[in-house]
Amino acid sequence: MTKTQSQTIWELCRYGFQLAAYEAEAQWGSGEAYLPDLHCKLPRELEHFIERCNRQAREYSRALSAANSPDPRSVLGDSP
Repeated sequence: MTKTQSQTIWELCRYGFQLAAYEAEAQWGSGEAYLPDLHCKLPRELEHFIERCNRQAREYSRALSAANSPDPRSVLGDSP
């Protein structure tokens, strides 16, 4: 979890959105974006924090899948 994600979770709790904070932590922890399902409007500050955290989660997920994918040259038999 990044510092921004931790701060956003803290801010969600501070504003009284404990369930949203729990859901966001689970989504970001698995490298997925969090899309709030709230009936009330989030403060703009929280919306920006969530957008930034979603970008970080996508970047982490992309980096992780790139690290776990085989080198195309080794699959084709063209190892260096």
